[in-house]
Amino acid sequence: MTKTTTTERKTAPDTPKAASKKHRLEALIRRRRGATLATLMEELGWQAHTVRAVISRLKKDGAAVALDRSGKMPVYRITATSQG
Repeated sequence: MTKTTTTERKTAPDTPKAASKKHRLEALIRRRRGATLATLMEELGWQAHTVRAVISRLKKDGAAVALDRSGKMPVYRITATSQG
């Protein structure tokens, strides 16, 4: 009897669908009012830890992402992008 296993798996960052979601996330937090975690989760269909991981990656890539906690709900915003 032969056991069938899947040896090839596409990872989320390599798929075009994931790339477009990353761009959508970036567009949402570039808005002047930014976006809450709940909004990002709903718009992208991601869990909270996935949203935070992509935001962390954006920061690592040079985006100036800020978490504004001055209002009722914390809001993520991109304020600038470094050209480094």
